[in-house]
Order: sequence, then C-alpha cells, then structure tokens
Amino acid sequence: MFEIDRELFRVINSLSGHNNWIDGLVTVVASDYLVPVFTGLILFYLWLTSVKSKNIRYGKNNVILCLCTMFVASSAVFLCNLFYFRERPFTLSEVNLLFYMPTDSSFPSNAAAGLAGLSLPIMFVSKRLFLLALSGCILMCFARIYVGIHYPLDILGGFLISLVSLSICVKMLGPLQPLIDMLIDLLEKLKLT
Repeated sequence: MFEIDRELFRVINSLSGHNNWIDGLVTVVASDYLVPVFTGLILFYLWLTSVKSKNIRYGKNNVILCLCTMFVASSAVFLCNLFYFRERPFTLSEVNLLFYMPTDSSFPSNAAAGLAGLSLPIMFVSKRLFLLALSGCILMCFARIYVGIHYPLDILGGFLISLVSLSICVKMLGPLQPLIDMLIDLLEKLKLT
C-alpha cells in the first residue's frame, strides 16, 4: 500500500518543475490562504443569506456545523500526530519541493481534514456551493502533493477523518439545537448576523 502511495506521489510530483508559471499558480493554490479564504467567503455568504423556515435557520446552522466539523477533524489530526509521525516526502527522497518545509507529521493531512471539514457539510444546504467548496478543497489537496509536502494517503486520511467528524457533529449538534438557536438569536439581537 505504501509503495503505491509513494509511486503515485512520484507521478504527481514529477509534473512540477517544468513550467514556472504553472508551478507558481499551483504553489498559490497549495498555500494556507487562497482556498481556505475562498471557503470562508462561501461560509460567510451562507451565514448572511440564511433562510429561516419552520424555525430552522438553514444557512447559519450549516455554518456552525461546518465549524464544528473542522474543529473535530483538526482535533483528531492533532491526537493522531501525538501517537504517529510520518515523515514528509521531501525528507525521505528527492522531490521537486516548491513550498516551505512543514515540520509536523505528514499523515493525516491537517489541511485536507480541516478544509474538508469546512466543505463537506455545505452539501446539506446548497449543491452548487458544496461543489465550489469541494472543488477548491480537492485542488488544494492535489496541489499539496504536486509541491512535494504530502503523500496521497495523507490526503485520503484527512478526508476520512473529516467524514467521521461530520457524522459525529451531526449527531452531537442535534440535541444542542435549542442552545444553538439561543446563540443565533443573541447574535441577531446584537446585530452580528
């Protein structure tokens, strides 16, 4: 399994280093800024355009679910990293490294877990916005392999953690809905929504 992972990494990473313009563009997509800010703007849009129907605020509740899922997924990655450390690809073999050298564990990918955690819950309220957020997430994850800082299994591990985190948060937030409604009501009274 790890040999297939390394070989797939080599294939994707070998695409880099041939065109400065493409490498620069992919490096920007792989960064910790462009796609997360894009996803944040989608969540901001959902918050502001929230529709209240039958006492359910679909957009606002979904944004809270997104943030909860990201938090649980990132926490799970943190816990995994306490017990398992996987070297980054650039430390074990010669790669086309186009990015800074992160020092944390490569597996599971915190970027994939966090961004998928923000993106996946959007599917419950808007297929179009979900596809936009998920496309950005997939592009960023592919870019992080391309620039030489993650193996494909790292990315897959991050996505799986987000899927599990999403199911945990859906079950956890259900009983907390009255408290969430009170919080949203308070934010609306303070004109923060």
